[in-house]
Amino acid sequence: MRITRRTFVEWGLALGSGALGLLGLGCRSRARRQEPPPGPIPPDLDAVLEAAASRMLPSDDGPGAREAGTMDYLRAALELPIYRAHRARLLDGARRLEATARRDWGSGFTALDPADQDRVLIHLQAGREDDGGFDGGRFVHDLLSLSLEGFLGDPRHGGNRGEAGWEFIGYRPGGPRSCGQH
Repeated sequence: MRITRRTFVEWGLALGSGALGLLGLGCRSRARRQEPPPGPIPPDLDAVLEAAASRMLPSDDGPGAREAGTMDYLRAALELPIYRAHRARLLDGARRLEATARRDWGSGFTALDPADQDRVLIHLQAGREDDGGFDGGRFVHDLLSLSLEGFLGDPRHGGNRGEAGWEFIGYRPGGPRSCGQH
């Protein structure tokens, strides 16, 4: 039997479509087993994370984490399944920031002056509160990375309110933008 190019292409498309259909079935079955999305960040830990992010991206010489709404981005990101491990680490880190501030500085983290907040962050980053399940350096890295995403990312994902981060670094978005964008 001689196979024409048309027949070969039709068979290829049919096999490819079948394979994609099987992959789709696997994805749907996995989606049913996923855990429900986590609830909101507890308000006390939210305030600690916002204060810590604001020390990493301060408002000294321009807009910082607060003005750019990086916590809006952080809250939304931590609801996504892909950030589940980050969420656990960040909430654990926020608890440790608060406990360390109270134990060693006599006040909650958000009530400390900025210099003392920096000292608590450096203390955690240096590994002075690490144990088998917590890595302070990793906590600080994750919080800084997500804060930068919220500061410099596209505002449609939350954060970078009023394009404050883009304006600060002199970035002007080019090309067409989706509806509702500035």
